[in-house]
Amino acid sequence: MAFGKKLQELVSSKGLTLGQAAQRGRQRGLQITKQQLSRWQRGENIPEWPPVQQLLSVVLLPNGKLDKDAERRWYDLWHAAREYRQSNRRRPQTPGTRARTSSATRAGTPPAASHRPRTGAWPPAYWATVRDIRRRTPQLKGRDEELSVLTDGTGGYTWVVGEPYAGKTALLAAVATDLREAGNTDVVCYFMSHREANADGERLLSAVVPQLAALLDEPPPVADSINLQALWERACDRAESTGRTLLLIVDGLDEERPYPGRRLPAYGLLPSRVSGRVAVLLSTRPGFDMSELPLGHPIQDHRRIGLPTLEEPRRAAVLARREMDTLLDSADDEAVDILALLAAAGGPIGSDDLLQIQQTPAEPHRRRRLRRILRGDLAHSLERVGPPDAVRYQFRHLSLLEHAQKHPDLGALEVRQRIHAWARGWSETRWDPARTPAYLLDTYPATMMEEPGLLYELTQDVNWLVTALPVAGVDTVIAFLRRVDGAGLTDADRSAHEALVGALSGQASQLRGAGPQQRLFVARQLMFRALEDSAGRLAGKLHTYLSDGPGPHLYPFRTTRHREPALLARSGRLDRVRTMAALPDGRVVAGLGERLVVWNPAEPSAATELSRHTTHVAAVDVLPDGRVAAIEWDGRGIWVHDLAEPGGKPVELGRAAGTPLPHKLGPDAATALARLRELRNAITVHWMAALSDGCIVTDAGGSDGRLVRWDPHRPGADPIEVGRHDAPVRALAALPDGRLATVTGEKKLSQVGEKDESRVWVWDSGMRPGPPMEIGRHWAAVTAVAALADGRVVTGHRTGHILLWDSTAPSSGPVEIGTHPDSVSAIAVLDDGRLLTAGEWGGWLLAWNPDEPVSRRSWAGSPAECRP
Repeated sequence: MAFGKKLQELVSSKGLTLGQAAQRGRQRGLQITKQQLSRWQRGENIPEWPPVQQLLSVVLLPNGKLDKDAERRWYDLWHAAREYRQSNRRRPQTPGTRARTSSATRAGTPPAASHRPRTGAWPPAYWATVRDIRRRTPQLKGRDEELSVLTDGTGGYTWVVGEPYAGKTALLAAVATDLREAGNTDVVCYFMSHREANADGERLLSAVVPQLAALLDEPPPVADSINLQALWERACDRAESTGRTLLLIVDGLDEERPYPGRRLPAYGLLPSRVSGRVAVLLSTRPGFDMSELPLGHPIQDHRRIGLPTLEEPRRAAVLARREMDTLLDSADDEAVDILALLAAAGGPIGSDDLLQIQQTPAEPHRRRRLRRILRGDLAHSLERVGPPDAVRYQFRHLSLLEHAQKHPDLGALEVRQRIHAWARGWSETRWDPARTPAYLLDTYPATMMEEPGLLYELTQDVNWLVTALPVAGVDTVIAFLRRVDGAGLTDADRSAHEALVGALSGQASQLRGAGPQQRLFVARQLMFRALEDSAGRLAGKLHTYLSDGPGPHLYPFRTTRHREPALLARSGRLDRVRTMAALPDGRVVAGLGERLVVWNPAEPSAATELSRHTTHVAAVDVLPDGRVAAIEWDGRGIWVHDLAEPGGKPVELGRAAGTPLPHKLGPDAATALARLRELRNAITVHWMAALSDGCIVTDAGGSDGRLVRWDPHRPGADPIEVGRHDAPVRALAALPDGRLATVTGEKKLSQVGEKDESRVWVWDSGMRPGPPMEIGRHWAAVTAVAALADGRVVTGHRTGHILLWDSTAPSSGPVEIGTHPDSVSAIAVLDDGRLLTAGEWGGWLLAWNPDEPVSRRSWAGSPAECRP
């Protein structure tokens, strides 16, 4: 508990034991014992405020150290601890209570809900904001009658209407805090404030949904309108069954401004279920229109309370406007610039932030000058908010902010560009968590309602996201993101945006309460969700963030549960599939260990055996005439099977000198196989592809990376070297246009050991002299390769990734089609354009649509890398 922990730290900082602190208190007239102090620290007993105040002022913080700011901080800690203690206090049991409860439960009748102890922990975080509003709003004067009416427990809708400075916010804040402290009313509230940049329906959801969940002792769900309605229904049922009153308070509904992509105005979220025990209290200015609500909505039968503007607030408003007008008419350009920045900021901003935007050195005399402007020249127009060590300034009232923004001399658009430039400067620092102003994390995004494109760029910055989440809260950041919907994004950007919203929503329960020191935890949780959702673009950004972060730490590489948009079907399971190819009639032929089988993709379990070999089948392909060519692993036999002759024996064409690995044959496959008989004593062949001109390209064996070309029309001629890689060749594939795709791979040292790196290359048609074009690289070893009819190259990887490479766009990077549950052992391109992949261990056969990729990834580094 924060109060007890802070009290313990304070006592220890004074070098006192509990006994010594209690003794000093008794010497100064405070009746307290060591045991009482111990219970205070452990949270077992929370006293009234006066003893705590006396202990701090005369024992622990004497000599005037308990100033107003310190007293406010300690009061907040004490109040939160007391509320927590009261909300979790168990009802005392009398003899027989447990037995009666158990028997009632066994009989099918649950005990009364009002007798159940609450299991929720801390009060909702928004109530700290409510208490701060109550402290900042003026003391209620002349509102005793209205306060009495609003706290009389009447159900249904009550609508408070008043002009600016009528005291609507102060009155509703008093109602909220008084009824909550009275203990017989469950209060849920939200105070909308345009000057604090929180007046919209998304922010209302982010505050009200957690409050309702805490009331019901449930974990907070995603803050959306569906969950709001469901929680409200259960809260109403609870109110009627327990006899308690449920009150929803929404202040400042009229302060919401429309923005592009707004899905629903805040007043559209107002509940339709009210009763004698369930009430809704609203406040707006006169003339606010809610006619878009459906006919029959209970707000149409509301109780209306008009608030006349009192004389004292009216004089304060006139004085504040006169103060601003006097400043604008003066020759003090610096003060006018400060006022313009405050108007353009649209929310609470710090004095150091203003100096940075002005690009003014924060020297002592500059600070003093700025302080005189903020606290002197604009004393009646501005108010200070936030803790004493992080004071920020905002306009005292919405009418004052509107007055400043409408003034022609302030140039809001030009000043707004200066704020954007300041924000871009912080983005270049990667939003340093130790120095980034709080305004840029919790307020700046809310002021970009009419700039959704810029808001999209900001929220897609992973460094900003991970820094802002612990400061603004996950529900608030989700509310920011939902404003991007009308930004007119491209399909790719919209997918990235939806992936981010999905990741945050899916991890909201884990990220609530994360502190500023838990940024790596935030990034890891988001990456887990991104991997589950197959959001490769987001996962790649988070991978980069985590790999560059301070270590040592681990970060996720893959998850066993994931969503694959391109996955069309699970075709079944076949164990030990090492290679496969598609037949012209739509069937698939594959090597299953030593067996060569053929099956219908819809029924792989009904596979028919074509032949059985002495060693397992390493590679298969289909010749232009429909026959099937197969290569053995150890025996290196090359066999041709004629499917038109059931039961016929395969014909051996020859034996290659090396150990062939899986390969793809070109259109002149028969000539290629015939030529392989002549290669027996030449070199050790590992990979081969037949080009469209009839020539055969192979590697030269070993690991020297050489590529050689053989001419089938010149028997006995030596091969000609046509190219060389710096790394061993791992795969070859002939493209339909005559070009050759090659994959090289080698082991590289990383900070945790060796890692594989594969690079994909394309050689020009006919293997003309010149270097190949690199179209990309990946950090996982390639285990299967194929070519689509349009020339794109598909690679399967040991990690399960299935990547699609555009051979005409080397700078575009791979597009991820999906992730196989285990290592990809074979890929076949079916006659309808689908991809069929086989797994090395699990045996799953999956069908994919290559035109529905997950995302474009840009990976760097090794998986699960632990940085020292």
